Amino acid sequence: MSRLIIRRLRQAHCKKGPESCEECRRTAEQPGKACLLELFTPGGSVQRRIIELPSPTTGDGSEWFEYDIVRVFATEAEAVSFAEENRIDDVDLRI
Repeated sequence: MSRLIIRRLRQAHCKKGPESCEECRRTAEQPGKACLLELFTPGGSVQRRIIELPSPTTGDGSEWFEYDIVRVFATEAEAVSFAEENRIDDVDLRI
């Protein structure tokens, strides 16, 4: 089962990260972009990025979720408008 959320993320250039890659260091200095994420519970056979979020079932603690980036929005206003039109209530644009 999957669900959609919107978060501001900094895009990584590669899996080496800013410690080992000049392009990743430049990318890390940029403000993040609002992204539509599709969340999955861990355990599939596909490698995906992971994100830690508050537990949706208990409301306390946190859980890890795998995710795919479905869309990157040009502006915060576009992301908020998309969320309203598509009834996505889990929107957090802080980094």
